[in-house]
Amino acid sequence: QATSTGADLLFRVKSTLSPCHEQTLADGSWIASIKPTSGTGRGGREPHRVRVIDYTIDGDGQYRLITTLLDPLIAPAKELAKLYSE
Repeated sequence: QATSTGADLLFRVKSTLSPCHEQTLADGSWIASIKPTSGTGRGGREPHRVRVIDYTIDGDGQYRLITTLLDPLIAPAKELAKLYSE
């Protein structure tokens, strides 16, 4: 619903979430697809294409972000990770 408004999303997910890998990008992030797991008609809906950013914060563990910003030139992974942690 949020993406239908034209908004771009960036959110943290469990690092154990395993979306379907499609392509690794030059900045270390990767394109993936995630299937809807809730809602009416979820079985017939198309998967969402997202970009996955895995990163580590010193002494604080591993994190995984998912974003609708698919182009690493417009939104580099390191920049998104830094912005999210702020």
